Amino acid sequence: MSISEHRAVEIATAFVKAHGETGAYAVSPRAPSVSREVGGPSSKLFGVGENYWSVLFDLETPADAVVDPDHVIVLVDALTGKPVWFPIP
Repeated sequence: MSISEHRAVEIATAFVKAHGETGAYAVSPRAPSVSREVGGPSSKLFGVGENYWSVLFDLETPADAVVDPDHVIVLVDALTGKPVWFPIP
């Protein structure tokens, strides 16, 4: 059974918080951008299934930051719920 958009956002949010990948940057309280994806190179490159959720979080950057990573993206397998980072250049 496929996981819902709401559940994918919960998984992705927990994944970001657990891994501390945002460092000093806080995840914005605004709702993330979510899309359901089918196939494509991301499913093979990142080990998510053929159907997955792409969850993009905006970050709040501290005023003294040297680098401004505006977003982080987590892909969530729609069947297993497995989350993975999607690298942003």
